[in-house]
Amino acid sequence: YALKGYGLSATWRGQHKQTLALTWARRIGDNANLLRKFPAMEGRIFAVDYSRDGKLIAAASSFNGNGSVHLYTGEFDSKIPDLLLKAYADKVATAYSKEEKAEIERFTTAEVKLLASTKFPGGIYALAFSPDGSHLAAAGEDGHVRLITTTDGTVAKDFIPVPLARTKLTQRE
Repeated sequence: YALKGYGLSATWRGQHKQTLALTWARRIGDNANLLRKFPAMEGRIFAVDYSRDGKLIAAASSFNGNGSVHLYTGEFDSKIPDLLLKAYADKVATAYSKEEKAEIERFTTAEVKLLASTKFPGGIYALAFSPDGSHLAAAGEDGHVRLITTTDGTVAKDFIPVPLARTKLTQRE
C-alpha cells in the first residue's frame, strides 16, 4: 500500500499477531525507516486502507475463523527528530545505540491511537472507506459486507451483495 511517498506494511510479531507499520523510503532488508507502529492484531492482516482525507487508517485481520477490524488515527506530526534523521541516514537498524532505539520507540508509537475495534465471525479480507470517511466497508469469508460507522466502530448495515442459493452438489459419474 502507498500514500504520498509513504508505505504501509504488515509484519509478524509473535506466533499469532501481526503489526501494521507506516514507513517511508524503505531500504531493502532494513526497517530503519519506520514512521509509526500500531498495536498488534490477532492473526494475519489482510487489508489496509486510508480514508480519503488521511485522518483514519483501517486494518482487517483473520485468525482461527474470526475476523477483526481496527480503526486508528491517521494524523501524525510528520517532523522526524534530528537524532532519528541522522540514525536513519547513517546506520542500519542493528547498529542503533540504546538512546537511538529508545527515541525510535517513543517516536513510532507517539500519537498512535486505536479508535475502535470490531470483531466478526469469519475472517475479513477487504476494506474500503466511503468517500466522506463516515463509513468503512468490510467484507470477508462469509460473503457479508458490513458498513462500519467510523466514529464508534458499530455496524450500521450488514448485507450480502449477491444472492446466494444453497444447492446440493452431486458427483458426476
